[in-house]
Amino acid sequence: MGTPAPRYAIYFLPGEGSALARFGARWFGYDCLAGHACRRESFGLGDLATRAVEGPARYGFHATLVAPFHLRPPVTIDDVLERLHAVAVSRRAPEPPLLSMHELGGFLALRPGDDLPLRRLAVACLFACNPLRAELSKAERDRRLRSPLTPYQRILMKAYGYPYVMDEYRFHITLTGKLEEMERKYIESALAEVLSPILVQPVPIDAISLLEQTTPDAPFRFHSRVQLSA
Repeated sequence: MGTPAPRYAIYFLPGEGSALARFGARWFGYDCLAGHACRRESFGLGDLATRAVEGPARYGFHATLVAPFHLRPPVTIDDVLERLHAVAVSRRAPEPPLLSMHELGGFLALRPGDDLPLRRLAVACLFACNPLRAELSKAERDRRLRSPLTPYQRILMKAYGYPYVMDEYRFHITLTGKLEEMERKYIESALAEVLSPILVQPVPIDAISLLEQTTPDAPFRFHSRVQLSA
């Protein structure tokens, strides 16, 4: 068998060197901008912190705009970047939102009060990239179908390779995997203290980033950033 094809994803990444980006790298123990592991901090949560980030850490600290996808031959990464540049020059950067911590589907995430402008940005990226996406493999499709999906979400998955798009999309920066309620409340309390001085500042959504996963077990790593119009 040949080498597995890489996957790509379109993310929003907090600005390099920002307090939010630094927190995310410390919490996950992985800096997807730098592309390497870093010192993980548990913020007093011990092994619970390690378990909480085990799933999301390899994706990096981010908000998804377009979920991971394989390229449809003969599409290249340059084709993706060309589409993203077209999106970027046609859209103004949204008003920077304030983020706060919320439970979302059993996990903790940072969410804006109003994500409609960010949903519009995600839809523009989705429409740009979907023609370049390879169809889901049977294994990928079966994995998605193991989650409880509504009939509408199944239609979206068939059309776009992912069920949480369009009006099902929710802009969020994942903090943990799924947790029991008591574990979630414990982590939320600990992280609230750490995040409170960071989240008082609006977060600029001024660029979209392309990330690459070279093999199925590899973490996602930053490839390119495309600046949105001012």
